[in-house]
Amino acid sequence: TAEIQGMINRLQEQSARAVNAMTQGRNQSLEVVTQADAANGALGQITAHITQISDMNIQVATATEEQSSVVGEINRNVEDINQLTMETADIAHQLTESSRSLQHLSGELDKLVGNFRL
Repeated sequence: TAEIQGMINRLQEQSARAVNAMTQGRNQSLEVVTQADAANGALGQITAHITQISDMNIQVATATEEQSSVVGEINRNVEDINQLTMETADIAHQLTESSRSLQHLSGELDKLVGNFRL
């Protein structure tokens, strides 16, 4: 009977160890599930931030496109102003020449009128 009691004691010890091992396994499984949930939450936040960054990139690209268009329009306007400035300079030169010619003609007219004085 002492032998049977020893076997029973060993079986009880091994059973207790098995129960303890299963309890530890269950606890570790629960910890893994908790960590997996936390990782899933973190991945969700990362995905949300990536979406937000992508949206910001689209906004920056759109703004850059608009600025490029405005710069192109400004360049065209500057070219137009430059052309008008050159045309105005040509007209001013022509007016100067016309003014000199009129001044010369005025002098000639004064001489001619002087010939008719009494």
